[in-house]
Amino acid sequence: MPTQKHPLQIGLIGTGMIGRIQLPHCKVKSVADVNIESARAAASEFGVPDVYADYHELLDDNAIDAVVVCTPPFLHKEMSRDALRAGKHVLCEKPFATDVESANTMVAVAKETGYTLACCSARFRFTPVLKRATAMIANGEFGDVYFIRTVGIGRRGRPGLEYHPAARWFLDKNKAGGGALMDWGCYDLDMLWGLLGGLRVESVTGFAFQGVDAPDTGGYTFNVEEHGGAYIRCTDGLTIAWERASACHGHEEARTQVYGSRGGLQFRYVSWGTPFPTEYYHDDENGRPTTEALPETAAGSDIHRDVLYDFIDAVLEGREPATTGKMAAEMVRITMAVYKAAAIRQTVQL
Repeated sequence: MPTQKHPLQIGLIGTGMIGRIQLPHCKVKSVADVNIESARAAASEFGVPDVYADYHELLDDNAIDAVVVCTPPFLHKEMSRDALRAGKHVLCEKPFATDVESANTMVAVAKETGYTLACCSARFRFTPVLKRATAMIANGEFGDVYFIRTVGIGRRGRPGLEYHPAARWFLDKNKAGGGALMDWGCYDLDMLWGLLGGLRVESVTGFAFQGVDAPDTGGYTFNVEEHGGAYIRCTDGLTIAWERASACHGHEEARTQVYGSRGGLQFRYVSWGTPFPTEYYHDDENGRPTTEALPETAAGSDIHRDVLYDFIDAVLEGREPATTGKMAAEMVRITMAVYKAAAIRQTVQL
């Protein structure tokens, strides 16, 4: 488990919902937000000494070693770039960027400056169920993994509408980068990346649909997909069926299924307290198909805390974080390829 004690001085840019979730898990020296009252309230609540309305003033503080960027995605490129060039390590919120060019720019600046760039889409890498599934694949318990199906379906849970309705920017593709596939799908791709030790994608085909109903957006732009999915074909022969919906007319579902030549697994990599069985499918010693319910793993992970501690330890130890900027940029590239495939209704080669 990553350490809770460290000498790093942390600056937080953005004190909205996600920024306030990050604050309890780490010692923060400074916060910055264009909404200065929000910044002051967060600083007062969590005992942060320095408050700024302009994040550049935070970056001018030489005592700050690392920055956590907790702003909407369309601001990530500029803020991460400026922080890296100011000599700060950067943990960027997800989605990493709104387009491939922005993601690549962030990665290039990290390489240029030599500072660590990580993405918060790694949150679920540290959950007991995902660590167990990853170990089982690495140990060859499933043989050759040839197909993975991962699904996350919600009836009505659109950010900017039913969820966190004050943040209308979620509805605007120019600000959010996309809808369900970008917002929650980045977790799906990160989960798959960790599970498989990387994603070597050859081609994608998919769909992205917006128009499940006609909600009152208060006049704000609403042009992101609510339901999307893809068939992802990888260079090693693996095929992935991926589906994600923040709104649809259908049964709510969340599960990942792994199919291999010698065995398979069904699990849910994210759970909000709802029990879900982890089932291991394989042949017994007599060659008969059997299903084994794996015992619940002891709790102890925290999706917001663990990604911060991993980032801190990566900086202190001089190693790569769980999800590097380069990995996150590749996940943006995959998602954008799905959007292109949906738009032209053809397979897109990567």
